[in-house]
Amino acid sequence: MPTIVDSVIVPNRSTFLTYPPFSRRTLFPELEETGPAQFDPATDLTVLSCVVHPPFKMLTAEGIANHLAKEKFLPSCLGLREATAIQKRGLDMFRAILINLQLDEIHLWRSVVADTKSELPREILFGRGEHYLPIIKEVGGAVIIEWKKFSECQWFKFVDTVHFTALLPQNIKH
Repeated sequence: MPTIVDSVIVPNRSTFLTYPPFSRRTLFPELEETGPAQFDPATDLTVLSCVVHPPFKMLTAEGIANHLAKEKFLPSCLGLREATAIQKRGLDMFRAILINLQLDEIHLWRSVVADTKSELPREILFGRGEHYLPIIKEVGGAVIIEWKKFSECQWFKFVDTVHFTALLPQNIKH
């Protein structure tokens, strides 16, 4: 694991989040401002947890998002605020997090957006318009946040989701 000095990550919750131009609606706006004021994944290796969810009948982003919402996992997931703070800390910090979690990238389920302004409830909104899942990952030696269409996301066996351990629903094994 890379050596990290001053490893505390502080998401800036006082600024407006910037979404891509195709974004017309955040699906979980009530969760965007939630989460810890700061976290230290380098010295407290238990602050973040990777939860492996069992195979779904259909491994689609829509199915996973519905599962996470129904089972009350979304509030503990990482979002765009945390990803932006991690990105600002640089590649060594990001790699240290990935090594600890044994992942290649982190899906930011709390920050899913839609390309429609429809006021329909989000349960009905799935299947109408396109939805995008932000993903923080390393590309060419840089930490980037990529927005991937739900229709382009594929999982074949199981789904790993990253959570703040202290915010996980009770009785969850991680």
